[in-house]
Amino acid sequence: MLATTAGQWRNSPLDEVAGILSRGRDYEWVGIYLRVNGSGPEEARRGAAGLVAPIHVGRRMLGVIEVTGAHQHHEDGLLLKEVAARLARFLSGNGKWLLRKLREAATAART
Repeated sequence: MLATTAGQWRNSPLDEVAGILSRGRDYEWVGIYLRVNGSGPEEARRGAAGLVAPIHVGRRMLGVIEVTGAHQHHEDGLLLKEVAARLARFLSGNGKWLLRKLREAATAART
């Protein structure tokens, strides 16, 4: 899905991925946080009984995926790591436009 999605700002591929994770597993909440202009994902909800998987390319942190749910198993952690790896490939390839748009929006919000 990520490889074929054309660039669009609303209903981004990240929204789709979060929706797929929510529907496919019994998660109460799914969040995808991206680092923009050197800030984030510190704003992740952290603390609730959840799992967090980093989205990174090499040593460069792009963001995190965080999920919470009553029934979390070892395979949930493996699933999130795989999804995070695929998101990293997307965001460093076809999805570069999304990071660019987020940087532009963050810059505009500061001015």
